[in-house]
Amino acid sequence: MKKLKLSAFVFAGIAFVMVSCSKGTTGPAGATGATGPAGPDSVYHSAWTQLSMTQQIDASNDTFYVQDIAASAVTQVVLDSSLVLGYISFIDNTGATNIFNASELLEITYSIGNVDLIAPIDDSYTNTGYSFRYVIIPGTVLVTNSILKNLTKAQIKASSYSVISSALGISDKTTPN
Repeated sequence: MKKLKLSAFVFAGIAFVMVSCSKGTTGPAGATGATGPAGPDSVYHSAWTQLSMTQQIDASNDTFYVQDIAASAVTQVVLDSSLVLGYISFIDNTGATNIFNASELLEITYSIGNVDLIAPIDDSYTNTGYSFRYVIIPGTVLVTNSILKNLTKAQIKASSYSVISSALGISDKTTPN
């Protein structure tokens, strides 16, 4: 009987505490923290960089044009496990923006923190209103993206900017030039 009275007393005490406790009012929200860096599985696209290639002459008197673009997003991890693509943009006589694979016109070398562009001849794209952008596609995106996962790296490299930007959700709110 003693145990029953003690149990009833403990149960009543717990019930009283549960009913009488209530949450206070919510305090004000704290300040929003800074946005962190993109994770390793994030697609990255650089800003459009205006081309301003400089003329070089090699030992055999061949002329070519070069430009080095700082690319802090190109890291050793990116070079080891991602696909990096380059694009050139220009506005034609009708005012339309045209974007195409830079590898069709330029030799592109990606190294840690840098993109090197080399043009074998001085075509109009080397100095007159053309812009360059690179896009980094992490390996995890290559194998999970519903559009890209069925393509080889060569097919992705040959894909148009509109296919890549659509597949990766890249939207340009401003004209690149």
